[in-house]
Amino acid sequence: MILGHTNEPEYRRLQNNEYMEALRDRTVKVDIPYITRLSEEIKIYKKDYNSGKIRGKHIAPHTIEMAAMWAVLTRLEEPKKHNLSVMQKLKLYNGKSLPGYTEDNVKELRKEAAREGMDGISPRYVQDKISNALVAELDQRCVNPFMVLNELEAGLKGHSLITSEEQRQRFRELLDDVRREYEDIVKNEVQRAIAADEAAISRLCGNYVDNIKAYTQKEKVRNPYTGQDEEPDERLMRSIEEKIDIPDNRKDDFRREIMNYIGALVARRDGSSTTGPTSGCTRRSS
Repeated sequence: MILGHTNEPEYRRLQNNEYMEALRDRTVKVDIPYITRLSEEIKIYKKDYNSGKIRGKHIAPHTIEMAAMWAVLTRLEEPKKHNLSVMQKLKLYNGKSLPGYTEDNVKELRKEAAREGMDGISPRYVQDKISNALVAELDQRCVNPFMVLNELEAGLKGHSLITSEEQRQRFRELLDDVRREYEDIVKNEVQRAIAADEAAISRLCGNYVDNIKAYTQKEKVRNPYTGQDEEPDERLMRSIEEKIDIPDNRKDDFRREIMNYIGALVARRDGSSTTGPTSGCTRRSS
């Protein structure tokens, strides 16, 4: 037995060669697709990019994971089920459970995509771009996911194996999906860290109160790190208000109620009268 390997274009060339009929007649073709399981793809890169081999630079958490995630996404076919995204499909393939999907459903997804893994970005391309990110800025001591994702996107322009602009655009859109996934991961990790630290919760609460006070009184907030006066942090305020289902069209009323409630508490502490409209606001705010 002669065992060899090649790529699909070379194999098709063999099939079209009329002088190779005897060889074609004795050839058994076995397709070996790219990896479509995220955890296995991560192992490829961590073998070369780890603290033992990379000296002098720190690779931030999730950097390798995000690069591997994008590589696998480029190899997956769009799900035929409209209520399933390609990102959710990746998670199912990686063993994560999603509501309404069982192991049998995952097997069906794989059967529907017969050529899945036969196209897409190779590990070689990702390895090259991780290396580029490591050496791009020698004064930087850390490489983060955004730096690697930017390198991956920049290289698409000159990628010789991308055959159409439509394919190039799809790969860029998948990079955007990965960036959003990374932001969600970071938000969840920060929330867990804050939830485990009572002092951090108190600081967050105090920061929120400082911002809504400045917002309602049309003032600026002093940044404790830069010492500069800045506009109230709308993103911070809304991120907290959305957790307690305060709609955007109610945010101004809610913030005024909070300040009225704080004013009522201060007046009560000082022995002043608490009668008036603040009592109704107190009940709603609490």
